[in-house]
Amino acid sequence: THSSVFVAAAESNAVIGKTVSLNVTATGADIQKATALLTLGNSFKNYTVTFSDNYEGTYSYSKLNNILTVNAERKADAVAVDNNIIATVTVDIPSNLSASDKFNYTVKGGSYTTADGYYATYHAPEAALPIAAAYSISAEVVLVGAPTTLTVTNDKGEPAANVDIFNAANNEKIGTTDEKGLMTTEYFSAASGNTTIYAKDAAGLLSFQLNVKSYDAAGEDSAMPYGLMFNALNDAAHGKSMTWMSNAIKAQDQYIRYRVSGTEDWTTVAAKATLRTFTKGGNSAVNVNSVTLEGLNPGTAYEYQIGGGEAWSEVATFSTINSNSDKTRFFALGDIQADDLTNIEKVVSKLSEGHYDFGIQTGDAVDDATSYSHWNDITNLFGVERFGSTDMIHVLGNHEYAGDANADAATNYFNLPTTAKPGSYYSLTYGDVYLAVVNYTGTAPQLKEAMDWLLKDAAQSNATWKVLLMHQPAYYTNNFGGNAEIYNTVPDVCEAAGIDVVFSGHDHSAARTYPLRDDEVDEENGIYYYICGSSGEKSYPITSQDKFDYEKIFKFATTDFAATYLSVTADKDEMTIDYYDIDRGLLDTVTIESPCKRHGHTACYDPAEKAVSCSVCGIALDNYSGKAPDKDGNEYYLLGGVVKTGWFLQGNDVFYANSKGVLQPIELDSYTKTNCTVRGKFVYSCKTVDEGDSATYTVRDDLPPGHKYDKEDPKAPNRVCTVCGWHEVSLKDCKVELSYTNYTYTGKAMKPYVYVTAPDGTKLTDYYDYTVIYGENTEIGYGTVTVKPFNYYLVNLNQKRGSLCDDGTVLEYKITIHAPTVKDVKAKMAVDGIDVSWTAVPEADGYNIYSWNSAKKAYDLLTTVEGADTTNATIYGVKAGSTYSLKVSAYNIIDKEQIVGYGGTAKITVPKNFAQKLEAPVATAMNDAATGYVKLSWSAVANADQYKVYRADTSNGTYKLMYTTKNLSYTNTSANAGYTYYYKVVAVDSKGAYASSDYSKVVSRTCDCARPVAKIAVNADTGKITVSWNEVKNAARYELLRSTDGKNFRHYDYTNKTSYTNMAVTPGTTYYYRVVAINGRSVYADSAASTTRYITCDCAKPTAKIAVEAASGKPVVSWAAVDGAAKYEVYVSADNKEFKLLGTTEALGYTDTSAKAGVTTYYKVKALCATSKYGDSALSNARYITCDCAAPVVAISINERYNKPMISWTAVDGASKYAIYRSTDGKNFKYYDTTTKLSYTNISTTSGTTYYYQVKAICASSSYGDSAYSSAASIKVP
Repeated sequence: THSSVFVAAAESNAVIGKTVSLNVTATGADIQKATALLTLGNSFKNYTVTFSDNYEGTYSYSKLNNILTVNAERKADAVAVDNNIIATVTVDIPSNLSASDKFNYTVKGGSYTTADGYYATYHAPEAALPIAAAYSISAEVVLVGAPTTLTVTNDKGEPAANVDIFNAANNEKIGTTDEKGLMTTEYFSAASGNTTIYAKDAAGLLSFQLNVKSYDAAGEDSAMPYGLMFNALNDAAHGKSMTWMSNAIKAQDQYIRYRVSGTEDWTTVAAKATLRTFTKGGNSAVNVNSVTLEGLNPGTAYEYQIGGGEAWSEVATFSTINSNSDKTRFFALGDIQADDLTNIEKVVSKLSEGHYDFGIQTGDAVDDATSYSHWNDITNLFGVERFGSTDMIHVLGNHEYAGDANADAATNYFNLPTTAKPGSYYSLTYGDVYLAVVNYTGTAPQLKEAMDWLLKDAAQSNATWKVLLMHQPAYYTNNFGGNAEIYNTVPDVCEAAGIDVVFSGHDHSAARTYPLRDDEVDEENGIYYYICGSSGEKSYPITSQDKFDYEKIFKFATTDFAATYLSVTADKDEMTIDYYDIDRGLLDTVTIESPCKRHGHTACYDPAEKAVSCSVCGIALDNYSGKAPDKDGNEYYLLGGVVKTGWFLQGNDVFYANSKGVLQPIELDSYTKTNCTVRGKFVYSCKTVDEGDSATYTVRDDLPPGHKYDKEDPKAPNRVCTVCGWHEVSLKDCKVELSYTNYTYTGKAMKPYVYVTAPDGTKLTDYYDYTVIYGENTEIGYGTVTVKPFNYYLVNLNQKRGSLCDDGTVLEYKITIHAPTVKDVKAKMAVDGIDVSWTAVPEADGYNIYSWNSAKKAYDLLTTVEGADTTNATIYGVKAGSTYSLKVSAYNIIDKEQIVGYGGTAKITVPKNFAQKLEAPVATAMNDAATGYVKLSWSAVANADQYKVYRADTSNGTYKLMYTTKNLSYTNTSANAGYTYYYKVVAVDSKGAYASSDYSKVVSRTCDCARPVAKIAVNADTGKITVSWNEVKNAARYELLRSTDGKNFRHYDYTNKTSYTNMAVTPGTTYYYRVVAINGRSVYADSAASTTRYITCDCAKPTAKIAVEAASGKPVVSWAAVDGAAKYEVYVSADNKEFKLLGTTEALGYTDTSAKAGVTTYYKVKALCATSKYGDSALSNARYITCDCAAPVVAISINERYNKPMISWTAVDGASKYAIYRSTDGKNFKYYDTTTKLSYTNISTTSGTTYYYQVKAICASSSYGDSAYSSAASIKVP
């Protein structure tokens, strides 16, 4: 084997400020010549080459290809040595490298020759050494105005003492570490900025350089907390999540203290503080404080304060959600990313007026996660000043990761329940809505992990509605938004996971798809995908038309909006999603029905609970009838919620169920055919019946055909069957017996068997020879049994074939059905008498309690208890030492008659020292709808003549006497709206014969605002509807409810005023309104809705104008078109008092052809609604004018007698004379003369001159009625 040559580093790492040795080494002693071609990393420019004592040589560096070439040759007198170093390249390691850098070199090639002439080449791939430092230096977050401590450790992680620290920019010494490796300094605290430092010991060993950032303490220039937000959490009924900010220097440790509203004792919880730093717009830092409260009460208002030391916020209120609420309301917002917050503040202001359980923001709330001002804007938008204690779900978009790779700032600000790394996920449930959150990711593996989780997590939720929240949309509108992987992955998983709706952002467009499945519209099982718009400042054009068929995929997709939000309401049956633009109002609405709402429930039986529920939504199906499987596939049959057992016939089907109710397989064993009067039968069997049950079950065949008589006429006497020889008889001659006439109620129909025996002793057959008609006979009371000949088997309409003749005999019998027997009757002594209890008889109207009278040997009625659910009573006035034999019987009132069932009994002896106490009242509390005050009422107590009412502010607080009364009710007029009060009542005998009762059970009630008294009117000018109401004490604002049918009222708007003009109304449409006073303290103190007020929207009052038509002189009324009007009525008056209809027109003007010249007339106009007469406008303001004479129609000629111009005209109605006007230029006319005639010859004219004339009719009755000038007529005088 020949020797070889290789190049290797002598060190295992490259220490900054020191060197690395690359040795060219021979493996044997016979290497004569060697060459090595090396490349070094770009950071390593300084090196030296040395040759060992046995070799000499040269080296060179080529800038062209960055190759260092080393040539070596053994010296002639060199001693042969194995594995000796030929040459060493010593490379300087720069001091400004970081731990992430590498020292790298490559042996690009080389060659060597041995002593025996063997020649070979070699090379090696790139090798790398880690960069190391003798020391590490670290620093706390540096705050301007506060000292900071630097820490220096050696390469073993031990404190490094007496090591100097320098400013790398100018090598200025900052200080030296103490024995603990620490140095505290204010060197960085003067102003915000960046300083690069390093550590160096006396031997010149260095640390890596560290960039120390100095931060201004951001936020309130005080110790006060600010920017409080409430965040979403999974159990919002029992907890609250919140974050707030505080000054990192001035504020002390932060806490929250809270208590149930109206109580005294605070609970204090320390906040978790995280110091967050920001670099965009200057270095700044702030403490983000977070708290998650647990163990709270659902639907409860709490008072709280946040802060620390002496700096605490004002007392405010938050509320947990009501876990029993039927509805869940939330809103959704798209991307914000706005420098100009005008639009988003409008949206937030609108949303803050609604009562929402939570809100959603679909990501990109901030544009740059490293900007403090951006985060501060978000805390202002979603803080308590806008949304109170409404929880917010924040989906993280790509901009939450801008400059913050793991979205640590968002994690702190939103107190997220899990790490916020890209593609992170978690789920929440509010009410009946499951919400899965998947944060932004740009990688397919992270997206796949999130979708795998979604598939499993959604399957574990039994919520009716399943919603996915993610930043990027699957069905996107921006081709350049990086959404392709979302589309390729998400829809398939959503379909498999049962997702109903997906809310996304990212594209800054407003869009909704049709319900989609496999990219096809599926109204039944499709998923709605939303892009939630934006604040409107930034948008991307819609460019994905080449990817999606927009007509098939999108219901709408647009960027034409100001700023958008979505409002969602969900319950067990429906989810309604309204899409709004803050300027244009409602853009779109969708109502999704749950599968059970669409198709009904899918029954599943639980044998353990003996209950049927829907396997889809889980709702209990009480009183279910039909087949239902259990989870193991066993089938049951239930009737009215009760499992059938044994043999039974349901319709035409026969079943057998074992004692557990499980249906078993059965077979048909035999069949007997029917004859004239004996019905045939089917016999079924089951091989798996329970012990004691019959193995067979018989079902009767078709009814017998009846007899075939020798005479077809059913009235004919002595008919005889030609088949069996039977002689027809009358029912009235037969013996009829009922098996039983008194029954105890069981819930089943009572049907005593009826036996009919012919005069010759033949037993006739029910349903073949005679028929029995039972009344309903299922309810307590009297039932009926009717017997008559069977006459229903017909060969034709006249051939009746029963065994009894058709002589019209019908017999009716009466049976009695009593209430079930009362069971478990017990008697015991109480402080005020004998307490009697029993098991309820649900079917009863009440109970009678009797005591045995030994003298009468009968029971005496003691008392009556009304209502089936009352299962106890107290017998008052009992005598000490007496023994009472008591009986309790259920009764029912039937046609004013009391039908009493059998009773259960109990016996008790009253102690000789017994003293009686009054019965405690039963109190109830409600609100007076009109005043909102708490109204307390209670049951009357025997022997009591007074009642005392006590009140406390908490259930366990001190109760104070409020009122003493002889009445059975009390209205607490000193209660304040928004506060909850607790009450109890004591019954008193003022005469002292009976001891006062115990307190009633405590009842509580929140005092409501008084119900507004609403009025309604239509503005005569505009036709719009104005609702007004009185100011309500303790109301913070008012909610307006509106309906167009008087039944289905929906929220319309909020206002803090006491009137509201509804501008968005349509003429001719009737609108119904109610007003609710909203309490500013508690959602449970809102008033009852006002009495409904309704009115029809009118057309606006026309604005009329008036003029005179020049030619005719008639008045012309005109007006502008009125919205909603189909035509117009014109009214006329001579005195501006009594107006009469003049005419109707569809035009926008009307000429009064009946007006008389010189007469002043008044006019008004009414707009007639196109859809309803109740929508007609008010009359316009009156307009008046005097009717003119008509303008004369003038002709001109030469009077042949005088050879002068002669003007003539027709007579004008109402004119008494005519004025002549003359001109010689056709422009400047002057009055010339007046005449009462119909022509005029102008004598004083000059030959050769052309004259122009106009004529005006002068009104006989009024100067205001003169006509307009006639058209000019001209002629040249000969």
